[in-house]
Amino acid sequence: MVAKIPVIILSFARPALLQRLLISLRHQTWPIDFSNVYLFQDGGSVLFEDCIEVFKKFMPEGQVIASDRNLGIALNFDRAERFAFEVLRADVAYFFEDDLILGKNYIAVLSQLCEFALHEARVGYVAAYGNHRATLDQQRERAAEVVGMAWKWGFGLTKRQWLKQREIIEPYLEIIKRDTYERRDAKAIRAYYEKLGYASPGTSQDGAKDVAGHVLGTAKIMTFACFARYEGKDGVHCNAEIYEREGFGATQIYPEAPILSMPSSMVLDAWILRGRRIARVHKP
Repeated sequence: MVAKIPVIILSFARPALLQRLLISLRHQTWPIDFSNVYLFQDGGSVLFEDCIEVFKKFMPEGQVIASDRNLGIALNFDRAERFAFEVLRADVAYFFEDDLILGKNYIAVLSQLCEFALHEARVGYVAAYGNHRATLDQQRERAAEVVGMAWKWGFGLTKRQWLKQREIIEPYLEIIKRDTYERRDAKAIRAYYEKLGYASPGTSQDGAKDVAGHVLGTAKIMTFACFARYEGKDGVHCNAEIYEREGFGATQIYPEAPILSMPSSMVLDAWILRGRRIARVHKP
C-alpha cells in the first residue's frame, strides 16, 4: 500500500466541526504520520484563531499554513494542492474539509483506492464516503463495490491528475480572482465551460474540476459503502434544509474495512463516456 501520504485539511470558520474531524482522524485503524498533517486555514473569519487553536490542541504534531486574508475555498484549495504536489512532491495526497466526520476505517479504505489510482491513469480522484442513503444491509451486500463518485469529499487526488488538469483550471481561477468566491462571475465561468465543450450544474471549484475530468477523459470513483458522514449543514453549498432533505444525517457508517473490487478498464471507459455524454455541450 502507498505510504506517507500527506493529509491536507481545509478550514475557515467551524472550529467545532474541525475538532470532530481531527478526533476522527486520530482514531483511524490505518497508521498515519501526524507530522504529515497540514491545516490550510483561510483568513477573514472572527473564528480564525479558534480554528488554529483547535488544530494545535488535537493535532500538535501537525503544521498550520494560514492565510492572512480571505481566499475563498477555490484559492485555498489551489494553494493546498500546490503545496502537496510542488513543495512536498507527493504522488498522491488526501484532502479533507472540516465537515466530513470519518469512520475508523476511512483511511484504510481510501489507501486501497489510492493504490489503484496511482496505477490507473484514467482515475484521478477517489473517496470512501459512499452512498449515504444505503442501509447497513445494502452496504454489506455491496461492501467491496466501487462506484462513480458524486461530490469531492474526503478525497485522494493524484499528482498525475493535478498536473494534467492545471492548464484547464487556471483560467477558472483567474475568473475567481476578480471578486470573492461567493460573488464569482457565474456567466463567465459557464462561458468558459462551454468553450471547453462541457457544462456543469454549478460554478464551484468542484464543478470546474469535473469539467476538467471530462476534457481529460478521467474518472472519479468511490466506495458504495459509507466510511464517513457528511455534517456540513451550515456551509457555502449547503444549509439545514438541504441537509435534512438529502438525509445526510441518517448516514450509517459501515463498520468493517473490506477488500475492494476495483472497476475494470471496460467499466472505467463506460463511466467516462457516460459522464462526457451527459456533460457535453451540443452546439447547433
